[in-house]
Amino acid sequence: MGNIASLLGGGGPMGGSPMGGAGGAGGGGAPGQPDSPQAEQDLQTAIRALHSFMQTEQDDQDKTVAAKCLASLQGIMGGRAAQDDAALGTTPAHKAVRRATQSAQQGQGY
Repeated sequence: MGNIASLLGGGGPMGGSPMGGAGGAGGGGAPGQPDSPQAEQDLQTAIRALHSFMQTEQDDQDKTVAAKCLASLQGIMGGRAAQDDAALGTTPAHKAVRRATQSAQQGQGY
């Protein structure tokens, strides 16, 4: 009976969260982090699929909808990156060095 109560938000052995567990709404991972490595991979796959769709689709209205979806997915990725940077204490100077290094590596074909 405690499990039913906890699922309905009434407390019990599963922690009191309506989603079951003390972690709140969802998979119980760290805030800003995917619930599993597969979740991160699926997110990246969805972004690549929307890019591909937008390149091949002819209907402008469908492209607009896809662009909105893509922006939402990229917002998830950006939010996670911002939380990672904050947790690591990354400063704007660190970000500039990272961008410069990535640009140099891409220019050299790494």
